Order: sequence, then C-alpha cells, then structure tokens
Amino acid sequence: MLNKRLFHALLILSFFYAECAFSQVWDNKIIELHPHNYSLNNSNLDELRLIFKNPVDTVTGFLTIFSEEGAVIHTYSLETSEISGKGSDTIRISIPEMAASKESSFSVAISPGAFGKDYPGMKRVEEWNFSKTSYHREHIKSEIVKDSFQLFITLPDNYNPQREKPYPVVYALDGNSGAYVGHNNTALRFMREEKIPEIIFIGVGYPDKYNADLVRLRDFNSFEGILNFNYFLKKELLPYCDKVFNADENNRSLIGFSLGGLFGVFPLFNTEEIADRTFKNFSLSDPTLFVADTINGVPRTVFTFEQAYFNKSKELPVKLFMGTGNDIYKTNLYYCNKFDSVMNCRNYKGLDYVYHISDIGNHVGLRTPHFELSLQWFFDGVEIPKNQSGTTEFSLEKLKISPNPSSGIITIESETDLKQIALYSLTGEKLKGWNRSGIKRAVLDLYSFDPGIYLLQAGNNLSKIVLID
Repeated sequence: MLNKRLFHALLILSFFYAECAFSQVWDNKIIELHPHNYSLNNSNLDELRLIFKNPVDTVTGFLTIFSEEGAVIHTYSLETSEISGKGSDTIRISIPEMAASKESSFSVAISPGAFGKDYPGMKRVEEWNFSKTSYHREHIKSEIVKDSFQLFITLPDNYNPQREKPYPVVYALDGNSGAYVGHNNTALRFMREEKIPEIIFIGVGYPDKYNADLVRLRDFNSFEGILNFNYFLKKELLPYCDKVFNADENNRSLIGFSLGGLFGVFPLFNTEEIADRTFKNFSLSDPTLFVADTINGVPRTVFTFEQAYFNKSKELPVKLFMGTGNDIYKTNLYYCNKFDSVMNCRNYKGLDYVYHISDIGNHVGLRTPHFELSLQWFFDGVEIPKNQSGTTEFSLEKLKISPNPSSGIITIESETDLKQIALYSLTGEKLKGWNRSGIKRAVLDLYSFDPGIYLLQAGNNLSKIVLID
C-alpha cells in the first residue's frame, strides 16, 4: 500500500500537470515564498510566507514539502493547518514539523485551486538552502535595473515577526563579498555580545552565477547606474523588506565600501531626501570619491551633488561615518580629506559626523575594521576617539595659513616642501595652481577671487580658506 503522504504528493503532482495542460493564463500566482521564522541557532524553519499578486479568499487542498532528493517530508491539509492572512495578498502557513527536520534544502508542491479557482498549483515554488551559517539567501527581481539581486539576510536569534517594536535594518552593499569576509557573522556576534541591539542585517549582492566584481561597476561606477540602483533601493528593495520582515522604516542604515561608499553619497545628498529621509545612518568606507561622470553632458562629481543639496537645505539629520587610510596611492585619502573639509565648512544642522583615518595602508584591509567600528557607532555601542576624527588632526603635512580669513593676500608655511599648490571651489573645481617645489613658505595673491569659502591643497594637505571683502 502506498504511503499516505506519498499518495497525497502523487495526487498533487497529477493535479498540477492536469491544470497546466488547460491553463493558458494564470491570473493569480505566488510571486514570492519566504522561509520566515528562521532560527540561526539550529537552522530551523517553522513558517512559510506566500505573497500573491492579488488577495486570497480561498484556502483549501494540500501543501507537500519534498526533500532535495524528492522524498516527501510532510503533507499539510490547508483546511486544518494553522493559517493566517486570509483575505490579503500574504498567506502565512505554520509548518511546525519542519522545526525537527535536518534537511538542508527543500521544495514545495501545492494543490491546484488551493488559493482560488485562478490558482493553478505548482510542483516547485523555490528551493531554499539552509546551512549552519549566520544568514539565509533570498532573491528579488528589479524592474528598474532589469536584473536580479541576491540578499544575504541575518536575523536575531529570537527574531519575532509580531514584536511590537520593529527591528532596525542595516543594509550593506556588495553583499556577496561581505558574506564571504564574515560581515553577517560579525553582525550576529555583536548582537549576541550585546554590542549592538537586535537588528535585521541584509547584504545586497548578486546571483552566484554573476561575477559580482564586474556587475557592481554597472551599479556604482557611473552616475546613471548609481541613480538606477538608488531607485531600486527606494522603490523595490526597501518596500519588499518592509513587507516581509518586522522592519523599522524609520531606522535604516546603509553601509558601503569603495565604489559602494561612493554610491552612499547619493542617497545622502539626494535632494528628494530633504523632506523624508530613507536612511538614518551612513557608513562610507574608503569611498572612491574621485569618480567623475556626466549627466546630459554636464560634468558631475560627488561635490557637485553635495553643492546642489546645500543650495536647497542646510540640514542633514543623519549619522555619517566616513573612513579612509594611509593608502600608498593617496588618491582616496586626498579626496576624503577634501570631502571632510567641505563637511566641516558646511556645519549642517542635525548632522552627527565622524571622519576616521586608519594607519592601514591597504584599501581592502580597511573594509572590516570600518564595518565593525561604524556598525557599533550607529547604535552608540562605541565612541570614536576624538583624535581619530577631523582633517586637522590628520593633516599629513602641517600647514599654517595667515591671515585666515583674508581679503586677498595669504602666507602659507609648511614643515616640509610645499610642492604643488592648488585652490579649489567647494564643488571640487580646480581654480588655480602654483608650483612651489623646494620651498616651505609662500605668499599667494587671491585678490581675483570672489569672497567665499575655498579649499587650498598643498601636497597631501587640504585646508579651508575664507576670503572676505
């Protein structure tokens, strides 16, 4: 005699093939299936969440879960199982028997018509891989970017989807490499050690079949790609995560490294954010701020975007961590110093800002220390020492400017050779240059420039100059 569960499974599959033979249009499909209550201690699963295109009123038939080899793990009667969400587009199905399962992956079959006459049933919805790691993976398709993204999701050990107080969410770009170097593990460890509160940590990456290092150039290395990715975040990813998880929409953080740090500048200074902030906290780790591009034929840099924001608002109510290091190429250090000088000149209202320069001279080596430092700083778990914040403390060459403010003539003195000197606007435009190699003191005539705030660069040092009438 056939096993009862196997009989149900065969019945479901026969329904599935029969329905597919006659159904040309599926009016109501499951568009997402989520293993929701995922315990990070023992890799258990006790609830399925199904999201439909349209509200579901009918719940009947069977749901069968198969092992990776095709064996039946369990069959549930949808009429007697614990189900919530009827009448909405999100159905939750309690599957407590899965909590004792040691399966690393599974697939699902559902009876035709189980969720209404327009629902055809399916043999396989999705495969979910469960391993003894600190995260599980989900996928989301973007209509804006015209591509798919992979999410690396870490939940607290005692995650409660019905908790009255929703969880802060931290989004980290370059999720593939972040998971590889252990950022999901670090987030979980910090929660367990109570260095940070319970959070939802989501690494935003790419499907495994992609070369993530190449695809990220599309999203982070041109301003067209950056703007598209920003709209993907705001209009697709965040609403998706807010719906699936018990997420605090008013407490989101964004972490970006290198090109990901460059991307972070744009939601930070997006003029659309003035009235309603998407992210509360930002971490820009060794960002490639030197990237320049054009939009509609007009040159754009991070400094032009910041200037456009400043022209409209003198408030920036966020926590901003920016870090760099004594990189042997000096390029990132130079532009980060310039950015820091701009931020110190602006005095944005509501901004909690820290600039950290590490002794690490390797670009890649900065990623994890900055991640750990900023993640704790977001939630007041650590205080950045004052001698690790601010351009003045980290000038590579001591530079004295007098008088400052000035009406036009300034004297600059350095402990080392001045070399090349350049004057910049706050948007990063080079206005004039001087060659002063071999000397440590120089007098500059700035009478031809309008009153305002400028940046003076001598060697690797950037300083603010104020010109007055």
